[in-house]
Amino acid sequence: YTLKIEVEKDPAPAKDTSGFRYYLKEIVGRIPVPGSENNAKLSMFRWKLDKMNGMPVREGNPFLVINPFGKKVYGSGGCNSISGNAEIRKENIEFSKIIQTRRMCGNSNSVEVPFLSNLRKADNFKVESGKLFIYGAGELLLEFSPES
Repeated sequence: YTLKIEVEKDPAPAKDTSGFRYYLKEIVGRIPVPGSENNAKLSMFRWKLDKMNGMPVREGNPFLVINPFGKKVYGSGGCNSISGNAEIRKENIEFSKIIQTRRMCGNSNSVEVPFLSNLRKADNFKVESGKLFIYGAGELLLEFSPES
């Protein structure tokens, strides 16, 4: 937003203030912040992993919830809970400091290990036709759909 603000000197300011009063007079313009549309699209869903490296994912039910405003991600790798940081700048995305619980998972590790590896490789994303696509080094790594 572009705002028109009136500033007045406070005649009796409290010690922990700037000594001024600010009044909103008018909203002059509304210009979207670059990347904010992508952030809103990301944060609206619990994203279920459909495909990894082009292959359908049929076991474990891995999912992500991305909070671009809090710069966090959490979800499941298929067996273990995961959480970490999610840095988003326009179409760029970086997951870091991903931690996970350590349950005995059996076969779901065949999905979980490459899933976490692909999250660490991620550098780009797009939301298109209701799906989330995550890329690394120009290659499609992960494809998600919103969970209903």
